[in-house]
Amino acid sequence: MERYNGNNAYRIRLQEREEQRLVRRDNPKYESFVRAKRKEIIGSMLIIMAVALMIILRYAQISVLNSEVQSTKKLLEEARTEYTNLEIERDRIIDLSNVEDIAVNTYGMTTPTKDQVVYISVERGDNVRVEKSGGIASFFGGQTTFN
Repeated sequence: MERYNGNNAYRIRLQEREEQRLVRRDNPKYESFVRAKRKEIIGSMLIIMAVALMIILRYAQISVLNSEVQSTKKLLEEARTEYTNLEIERDRIIDLSNVEDIAVNTYGMTTPTKDQVVYISVERGDNVRVEKSGGIASFFGGQTTFN
């Protein structure tokens, strides 16, 4: 006789379940049921893996786009810095004392003397007058007089 330690009722119940399992396994309907369950589980796992892969690929794409945005922001900041430096350089070059210094030192220019200055007088006014012909002012067709 076999010696039992613990609850014998539990062991008997396990033995009955094992016998039922063996009987079920011999049933052809049970095998088709198991195959269908396996296909369902495999299909579910494939769908979950596909969704997980899609999410991972999207995060990778987001990461690439974020790095592109960061590099573009860096380029923009560099361009703004260069623009500011160019504005400062322009203001320095346009400064009259700098222009005078370049004219005197680089090109050897000097301030003209009084005998080198020539004044020109204009007696008549400098204007153009277009007259209307036939009620409509015409650029080419109307009478034009120059004073």
